[in-house]
Amino acid sequence: MAKLVDARDLKSLGLYVCAGSTPALGTGGFLEGELTGEIPSEIGNLTNLTWLYLSNNQLEGEIPPEVCDLIESNNLNIDGILEGNNLINTCD
Repeated sequence: MAKLVDARDLKSLGLYVCAGSTPALGTGGFLEGELTGEIPSEIGNLTNLTWLYLSNNQLEGEIPPEVCDLIESNNLNIDGILEGNNLINTCD
């Protein structure tokens, strides 16, 4: 398991940020089973994401407000972040 320190770690930890070739696919990122620690607020700066899956890791703590804003503004699926983690859903 790797500790997630900030958004710069995403690439080195294998968070795949995928640019889709069609609008239906969109741009997103996923990493399953490799992360520990808290979600960095810098993920909120990834404003072009149309999906984000961080499920089944060992993430903990509160979801940062910046990430909640991204989830809301980009209509991301919160379940893809909460599932299999020990996160406090602060996104209301």
